[in-house]
Amino acid sequence: ILSLAGRAATLLPGPLWWASIDRSEWPAGLEQAIEPLWIDGQGDRQNELVIIGRGMDDVQIIKALEACLLTSEELKQPWDSFKDPFLSDWLRQEEAAVLELNNHNHDHHDHDHCDSS
Repeated sequence: ILSLAGRAATLLPGPLWWASIDRSEWPAGLEQAIEPLWIDGQGDRQNELVIIGRGMDDVQIIKALEACLLTSEELKQPWDSFKDPFLSDWLRQEEAAVLELNNHNHDHHDHDHCDSS
């Protein structure tokens, strides 16, 4: 469970999805209780987003979030068929970190970075 409020943030494990637990271990009556949440192929796995604020345009927020959802056809595609919009930034940051690590100043310690092969 990720909770963000201003500058405060917490990340805690949430409850298990019943879909990940063998049905023989389910308590009596659970199947009927979670039936409204159950989706074939997905079970009771779900994510929820709660936004609390003042003076927000909820119609525009919902419209923007719904534009992010995958269509039924997109959900059938393999994940690696989608373009990763963050990949180039990630690779650039990774390259900069490696460069900084390999080029840092050695005046403060007495070892060298060298290829051991």
